[in-house]
Amino acid sequence: MGQSATLDKLLELVGKGDAHVQTVADIARAVTLDSSNSVHSGLQKLAGCGANGKQDGNTERDFQRLVRGSNGFFLEPYNIKLTLQVWQST
Repeated sequence: MGQSATLDKLLELVGKGDAHVQTVADIARAVTLDSSNSVHSGLQKLAGCGANGKQDGNTERDFQRLVRGSNGFFLEPYNIKLTLQVWQST
Protein backbone atom coordinates (compact mmCIF):
# COMPACT_ATOMS: atom_id res chain seq x y z
CA MET A 1 0.00 0.00 0.00
CA GLY A 2 2.76 2.45 1.01
CA GLN A 3 3.31 6.14 0.28
CA SER A 4 1.45 7.29 3.38
CA ALA A 5 3.42 7.84 6.58
CA THR A 6 0.23 7.47 8.63
CA LEU A 7 -0.76 4.21 6.96
CA ASP A 8 2.75 2.82 7.24
CA LYS A 9 2.88 3.68 10.96
CA LEU A 10 -0.53 2.11 11.63
CA LEU A 11 0.48 -1.10 9.85
CA GLU A 12 3.78 -1.13 11.75
CA LEU A 13 1.96 -0.79 15.09
CA VAL A 14 -0.22 -3.79 14.30
CA GLY A 15 2.72 -5.76 12.95
CA LYS A 16 4.78 -5.20 16.10
CA GLY A 17 1.83 -5.96 18.35
CA ASP A 18 1.75 -2.44 19.78
CA ALA A 19 -1.82 -1.75 18.63
CA HIS A 20 -4.91 -3.80 17.95
CA VAL A 21 -6.49 -3.85 14.49
CA GLN A 22 -9.65 -2.28 15.92
CA THR A 23 -7.62 0.66 17.25
CA VAL A 24 -5.81 1.40 14.00
CA ALA A 25 -9.06 1.12 12.02
CA ASP A 26 -10.65 3.66 14.40
CA ILE A 27 -7.68 6.00 13.92
CA ALA A 28 -7.92 5.62 10.14
CA ARG A 29 -11.61 6.54 10.34
CA ALA A 30 -10.80 9.64 12.37
CA VAL A 31 -8.09 10.72 9.91
CA THR A 32 -10.51 10.20 7.04
CA LEU A 33 -13.21 12.27 8.75
CA ASP A 34 -10.81 15.08 9.76
CA SER A 35 -9.10 15.44 6.40
CA SER A 36 -10.26 18.23 4.12
CA ASN A 37 -7.83 17.02 1.44
CA SER A 38 -7.89 13.72 -0.38
CA VAL A 39 -7.04 10.78 1.86
CA HIS A 40 -4.67 8.01 0.78
CA SER A 41 -6.61 5.08 -0.68
CA GLY A 42 -4.95 2.67 1.74
CA LEU A 43 -6.19 4.70 4.71
CA GLN A 44 -9.68 4.72 3.21
CA LYS A 45 -9.56 0.94 2.85
CA LEU A 46 -8.31 0.55 6.42
CA ALA A 47 -11.08 2.85 7.65
CA GLY A 48 -13.59 0.67 5.81
CA CYS A 49 -12.67 -2.47 7.75
CA GLY A 50 -15.60 -3.85 9.71
CA ALA A 51 -18.15 -2.03 7.52
CA ASN A 52 -16.69 1.33 8.60
CA GLY A 53 -16.95 0.33 12.26
CA LYS A 54 -20.57 -0.82 12.11
CA GLN A 55 -19.56 -4.50 12.29
CA ASP A 56 -16.62 -4.42 14.70
CA GLY A 57 -16.47 -8.20 14.81
CA ASN A 58 -15.43 -8.27 11.15
CA THR A 59 -12.62 -5.72 11.44
CA GLU A 60 -9.87 -8.30 12.00
CA ARG A 61 -11.07 -10.42 9.07
CA ASP A 62 -11.27 -7.43 6.74
CA PHE A 63 -7.84 -6.23 7.84
CA GLN A 64 -6.28 -9.61 7.11
CA ARG A 65 -7.81 -9.59 3.63
CA LEU A 66 -6.59 -6.04 3.10
CA VAL A 67 -2.95 -6.68 3.94
CA ARG A 68 -2.68 -10.23 2.61
CA GLY A 69 0.43 -10.33 0.48
CA SER A 70 1.17 -6.59 0.65
CA ASN A 71 4.46 -5.38 2.13
CA GLY A 72 5.43 -8.98 2.82
CA PHE A 73 2.44 -9.58 5.13
CA PHE A 74 1.26 -13.16 5.05
CA LEU A 75 -0.89 -13.60 8.14
CA GLU A 76 -1.79 -17.16 8.89
CA PRO A 77 -4.05 -17.84 11.86
CA TYR A 78 -3.44 -21.10 13.67
CA ASN A 79 -4.51 -22.88 16.85
CA ILE A 80 -2.24 -23.67 19.76
CA LYS A 81 -2.92 -25.86 22.77
CA LEU A 82 -2.39 -24.32 26.19
CA THR A 83 -2.41 -26.04 29.53
CA LEU A 84 -3.89 -23.69 32.10
CA GLN A 85 -3.82 -23.92 35.86
CA VAL A 86 -6.96 -22.66 37.52
CA TRP A 87 -6.97 -21.33 41.05
CA GLN A 88 -10.07 -22.32 42.96
CA SER A 89 -10.91 -20.66 46.22
CA THR A 90 -13.23 -22.37 48.65
